[in-house]
Amino acid sequence: MECRRCQGLMVEGQFFDFEGTHGFMWMKGWRCMNCGHAADPIIEANRRLHVAV
Repeated sequence: MECRRCQGLMVEGQFFDFEGTHGFMWMKGWRCMNCGHAADPIIEANRRLHVAV
């Protein structure tokens, strides 16, 4: 996978959701090895909402 910001290498990782609806939970996501950009399903859904408005 390629980073949206710098076109660097994205690697799969685990993220800790501090504000989960059912308490704390782990979720899978992607992080860029170059710039640190993070992407997961929730972040991407929020980006699509803000673009549509």
